[in-house]
Amino acid sequence: MLEAVTFDFWETLAQDPPGNLRRTRDLRIEGLRDALRRAGLDRPLAAFQAAHDATGERLAALFRTGVDAGTREQVRLFLECLDPSLPAALAPGAWAALDEAYAAPALAFPPAVRPDAGAALWALRDRRVRIGLISNTGRTPGRVLRVVLQRAGMLEHFEALTFSDEAGIRKPDPRVFRWTLNKLGARPEGAAHVGDNLHTDVAGAQAAGLRGIHVVNGAPAPAPDPGVPNPAFDPESSAPVTPDAAIRSFDQLLAALEPFGLPPAP
Repeated sequence: MLEAVTFDFWETLAQDPPGNLRRTRDLRIEGLRDALRRAGLDRPLAAFQAAHDATGERLAALFRTGVDAGTREQVRLFLECLDPSLPAALAPGAWAALDEAYAAPALAFPPAVRPDAGAALWALRDRRVRIGLISNTGRTPGRVLRVVLQRAGMLEHFEALTFSDEAGIRKPDPRVFRWTLNKLGARPEGAAHVGDNLHTDVAGAQAAGLRGIHVVNGAPAPAPDPGVPNPAFDPESSAPVTPDAAIRSFDQLLAALEPFGLPPAP
């Protein structure tokens, strides 16, 4: 019997509208520059833009190792890319403003939640299936994504949330799936994970003993510049992956889960 279903966030439950990554990039740079101005440590705009892109490249390299970094570590990395002397020169009280400027742009320009996702989550709850979320994060940390989910009326559905910036490791590491199932009190053989990425979501779930359900979106759109890595897309993965089921919309989810012992409707 299916006990739990976990979901990916980016490109599965929600997608950035066209241009959103550029808008959040610009707002992040503006906020970081303002915070450093107030600390008496301004630099030219072009230097901020170059540092943002360089940080993205270094983060992308880190992510490929399966490791993640929290907001404070990412801000420190950004400052080192901007000027290696800045982290030591910054007063302790200035860090919080930088953290907020770096992490919060998605609250001003939130991703669009898929309109058919809410009904699927309600249907799973009606069948007493426990629901979790497992998300790789980029520059937007889990604490901000919780607010995005709350504003979209979706947070209440999730009994467990695992974000890579908080866990310190990223999908497809099987540990993030197992940790989430432990929170849900579910067994891998009684669980399925739903996500758009064949490598991080489907293969990662299957390696942990879950069923892997592929959300077929087509090829993900490339990031608008090399300094903004897409946390949901791994273009370097070429290993063949066979999902246990595939869907193109969430109204197909219950039918896809039926063969795995989906509990009957009440």
